[in-house]
Amino acid sequence: MTLVVDKDMAIGSFAKTFVDIDLDKVSLMNKLNLWVNNLAKLLMLWNNLLSIRNHIFTKK
Repeated sequence: MTLVVDKDMAIGSFAKTFVDIDLDKVSLMNKLNLWVNNLAKLLMLWNNLLSIRNHIFTKK
């Protein structure tokens, strides 16, 4: 992290505006939401598989 003061300017890949930073945060939140949603779906599928397994082994 670098402190830029007075008339100094960041250049290259370090040059970001407040718009870029907000977009980075939105992109990160979108990725996090996608990951959480996928995890929830995976847990529901796992629960369904356990229910099917339980039904198969207890109904004989």
